[in-house]
Amino acid sequence: MLQLAPTPRPSPAAAAPPARRRPRPSTSACVCCSSVHEPERSPSPRPRPGASLPPLREAKRVVLVRHGQSTWNAEGRIQGSSDLSALTPKGESQAETSRQMLLSDSFDACFTSPLARSRRTAEIIWQGRDDDLIPDSDLREIDLYSFQGLLKHEGKERYGLLYRQWQKNAANFSIDGHYPVQELWGRAQSCWERILAHQGKSVLVVAHNAVNQALVATSLGLGAEYFRILLQSNCGASVLDFTPQTSGGPPNVCLNRLNQTPNSPVSGGSSAGRKTSKRIILACQGATQSSSEISLGGMGYAPLNMLGTIQSQKTAELLLDLKVNSIICSPQVAAVDTATVICEVQEAADCLGADCVPRYVETKRLMELEIEDAFQAKQKSFGEIVQSGWLGGMEYKLLERLWSQSKDAWQALLNELPDDTSERVLVAVGHPAIHLALICRCLDLPMEYMSSFHLDDGSISVIDFPDGPIGRGIIRCTNYTAHLVGKAKELHVLLHALHPVEPLMEYSTPHQVSRYQQHGYSGDGLYTGRPRSSASGESDDDALLFLAAPAGWLIRLLAFLGELVASAILSLVFPVAALVGALRALPAAVAPSLRRAARGLLAAACTFVALVAALLVSVLLGFVLVRHWVEDPVTVRQQLFFDYTEAQPSAAVVLGGGARGAGAVLPAGHSVRVSMALLFPDSYHNREVGMFQIKAEAVSVTGITMASATQPYMLRYKSTHVRLAQSALLCVPLTLGIRSETQAASLKVLQYREGHGRHRRTGVIRVLLQPRAATVQLPQVYRAEVVVQTALPWSKSLARGLKWTLCVWVSSSVYVALIVLAVCWARPLVVSARNRRLSEIQADGKMASGLGSGDIGESSSKEVSEDFAVKWRERRSKRKAQFRTRLHGGSMDLESTEGSTSSVAVVETSEAMNDP
Repeated sequence: MLQLAPTPRPSPAAAAPPARRRPRPSTSACVCCSSVHEPERSPSPRPRPGASLPPLREAKRVVLVRHGQSTWNAEGRIQGSSDLSALTPKGESQAETSRQMLLSDSFDACFTSPLARSRRTAEIIWQGRDDDLIPDSDLREIDLYSFQGLLKHEGKERYGLLYRQWQKNAANFSIDGHYPVQELWGRAQSCWERILAHQGKSVLVVAHNAVNQALVATSLGLGAEYFRILLQSNCGASVLDFTPQTSGGPPNVCLNRLNQTPNSPVSGGSSAGRKTSKRIILACQGATQSSSEISLGGMGYAPLNMLGTIQSQKTAELLLDLKVNSIICSPQVAAVDTATVICEVQEAADCLGADCVPRYVETKRLMELEIEDAFQAKQKSFGEIVQSGWLGGMEYKLLERLWSQSKDAWQALLNELPDDTSERVLVAVGHPAIHLALICRCLDLPMEYMSSFHLDDGSISVIDFPDGPIGRGIIRCTNYTAHLVGKAKELHVLLHALHPVEPLMEYSTPHQVSRYQQHGYSGDGLYTGRPRSSASGESDDDALLFLAAPAGWLIRLLAFLGELVASAILSLVFPVAALVGALRALPAAVAPSLRRAARGLLAAACTFVALVAALLVSVLLGFVLVRHWVEDPVTVRQQLFFDYTEAQPSAAVVLGGGARGAGAVLPAGHSVRVSMALLFPDSYHNREVGMFQIKAEAVSVTGITMASATQPYMLRYKSTHVRLAQSALLCVPLTLGIRSETQAASLKVLQYREGHGRHRRTGVIRVLLQPRAATVQLPQVYRAEVVVQTALPWSKSLARGLKWTLCVWVSSSVYVALIVLAVCWARPLVVSARNRRLSEIQADGKMASGLGSGDIGESSSKEVSEDFAVKWRERRSKRKAQFRTRLHGGSMDLESTEGSTSSVAVVETSEAMNDP
C-alpha cells in the first residue's frame, strides 16, 4: 500500500473557499466534487486519512449514532447546543429501532453528549448493559449562539445575509465573534483522543448531527468545508474501523458505512435541509460464484449465485420507493443481471391495472464501469485483503488504472443528469471497487482515499445534488445493507453452516475480521478456502489443501439430495410395477388364492400395528400410574428472619395448603423432621446472654398446633485471657478485617408425622426464641435457616426403591388386559366368519355329490334332491340370522326365525315343482 508523508492540516482561514472549492495545503485549488469539468490535480502532497489521530495498539471499531427526533426537530427550530428539547414519541421509536439493530453487537463503552435528547437516546440503546454511560461535553451539538431557539423562517427574517452565509458557506460562518463550524472541528479532534484512548475494542458514541459529521470528517482528515456533505439522519448509524500500523504512527481509518438509518435511505426528498431533484444511486452488484471462491466478487463474467440473486431482488424492492429514470451498468454479467432485475421491477411497479402500459426505464451499459482489465493482471495475494479498506492491499499500478478509469465513469454519470429543475434518479450498477472510486471522485478526494471507504455486495450508496450536477454532491449514505436482512442473511447462515467457522458479523471488529481472513473468509463474508499468506510474503497455498467454495458445495449437496430422492422413489415404484405385471400375467384360476393371501397379509399387518399401539399405550399408562403412586421425600430449606419487636422473637416458614389442605407441600403420611442452623456474632451482648431456648411449633392449615418442642442452647465463648492472646497473635488479620469470631449452632428441634385430615396438614412451621428461667435477654442472631425434611413410610419407601420394576409389571398387566379386551371384542367376528366359510364348503360338496349320484328321471332321486335343497336353504338362512344377531347385538328368536324360514323355503320349493 502506498504511504504518503503526512503534511500539516489546512488553516481555518482557508477552510472554506467559495463556489465548490476546497482548501489545500498549497496555494493551488481545484474544482470540487461533482464538477463537470475537472482540471488536473496539483501534485502537492496532502494529509493521509487519519494522520492527526493518536496511534493505536490494537484494532478498534467506533459506531456513531445520532439522537432520535426531538421536539425542536419537529417544530423546525435551530437547536444548537441548547438543552430545551426532548425526544418525541417518534424519536423514542427510532431509538428503540436502533437498539434492536445494535442488539447483537458487544460494545465495551458508550460515550454520549450531556444534552437530554442525546442522553435519552443513549439510555434506550444502552439498556440491558452493565457499564455506565460516559458523558463528554465536547460531544454536544454545534454552538450557534444567537441562532439557537429560532425557527428557520425567523432566522431568515432577522439575520438575512448572515443566515444565508450559514446555509451556503458554513465553514467561514461567524456569529457573535465565533466560528461555530471551525470550533466544532476542534472539539471533534479532541473527542477522538479520548475515544481512541479508551481500552475498549468496540465503542458506541451517541451524539448529534453536526458533531457526528465532524467526527467522521476529522477521522478521515477532511476539513470544515465538508460540513453538510456527509449526512447524519435521526438515529442513523455510522461505523468507523481503526487499524494500527505495524510501524507505529496514526492508524488506518476506514468508513465502513455511513448513515445506516432505521428507515429507507431513498424515501427522503431533502439533503441537509435542502430539496433535491437529482440523485445518483450506486448499487453494488450481487454476489457471484467468483466472490465465493476468491475475495473479489464479480471478476470476469461470473453470473450471480443464489445469494447474489436474492441481493439484487432486495435492492430492487428497496428502490420501489423511487421512480428510477435510467439505469447504467457495467458490461459484466453480474452487473447486467442486477440491473435487469431492478429494471423489471421498476417497469412493473406502476402497472397494476389490466389496461395500463408498463413504464419504460432506460438501461445503458458503460464500459468505464467494467473492472476486469484492472483486477485480473498482476494482483497481490487476495489473502492479504481485509474486510474494511481492502483496496489498500492492491498494487499501486492497479489502483492507478482503476482511478483513471473512474474519472471517465463519473463524468459519464454526471452527463446523464440534466441541468434543469426536472427530477432525475439515476442508478449505477457495478462492482464495489469502481463505486469506491466514484465516491472519492464525488468528494474530490485523491486516489489514496479509496481504501478509506468500504462497500459490500448488494449494498447501495445515495448521492444527492441539491444544486444540480454542477454543484456539490452530498453523500446521504454509503454501504447501506439493512434491506438485505432476511432471506439473504438466512442464505449466509446456510453457506456458513457447511464450514463450521465463526461467521462474520455485520459489525465485526477489524481484529475479528483479520482472524477470519486467516481461516479463509473474504471481505464479503463468504468462505474462500484460501488461507492468509505468510508474513514473509510467500503464499502458503501450495502447502495447504484447497477447499471448494460454499456455493459449489451447496450446489453439489442439492444435486446429491435430488439423486437420493429419485433413487428412493424408483426403488419403491419398480418393485410395485413388477409385482402388478406378474399378477396380470397369472392365470385366472390363481387370482382368488392371491386375493386370499393378500387379505391374510393385510390382516397380519393390522394385527401387528394394533399390538404395537397397545404396547405403547400400556407403557405410557404404566409410567403415569407408577408416577402417581410413588412419592419422593421432600426437603424445604428457607432462611428465617426473627421479629425482635416482639417479647419473644418469632419467625415462620409457610408450607402452603389451603383451608382444606389443598396444595400442601408436605405429603400425608410422611415423617417430618425440623432442624435449624443458627449463626451468632461475637458481641458483648451475646456473651452476657448465656442460656436461652428455641421453641418450634407445627401449625395446621386450620390454625391448630399439631406438634411443638423446646430445645435449650447455651452460648459458649472464649475467656478474656484467651481472646487477648489470640488477638495478639492475629493482630494483622484482625486489623485487616480478615477474621472474626462467630458461633454456629445446628439443632434438631421438632419431629412428627404428617396426617391425612385437614386438621393434620402442616401449614406453618413457627420458631420462637425464649429466655430461660434466670435469663432476661435474648441473643443476637446473624443468620438463621430452617430445614424441613420428610421421610417415607416403609411401604412407600419400598415402592420408591422398586419403581422401575413396578413400571414394568404395571405396563405388562395393562398390555395383557388390552389384549384380552381386544380378543373378546373380535372373537364373535372371527368365529362367525370361520363357521360360515366351513359350512359353505360342506354344503357345496354335498350338493355336488347329491346332484351327480343318480338318474335324474327317477322319482327317488328327485325326492332326495328336493329334500337336500330345502335343508341346505334352511341352514343357510339360519346362519345368516345368527351372524346378523351377533354383529348388531340384537336379540332375535332363533326358533321362530328357523320356523318361518323353513315354511318359506317349503313354499318356494313347492312353487318351483308345480311351475311348468
